Amino acid sequence: MKPKSIERAVGLGVEIATVFSAPILLGYWVQQRWGGEPWGVIAGALLGIVFFLRIGMRLSKEEKKSN
Repeated sequence: MKPKSIERAVGLGVEIATVFSAPILLGYWVQQRWGGEPWGVIAGALLGIVFFLRIGMRLSKEEKKSN
């Protein structure tokens, strides 16, 4: 692998991990603060999935532009 592709892969991995974990942690915090188990975590997970799909669409557009 070229250094640039490794850098891109690591960046994408960090972005995906953040996109999944941040909304879930935020949902957990909301759930602990105001109650409503398990809806905070579920809402956070769904939000993380939406963000992940947006990343996938962005990557698809970038790939189409480069080809």
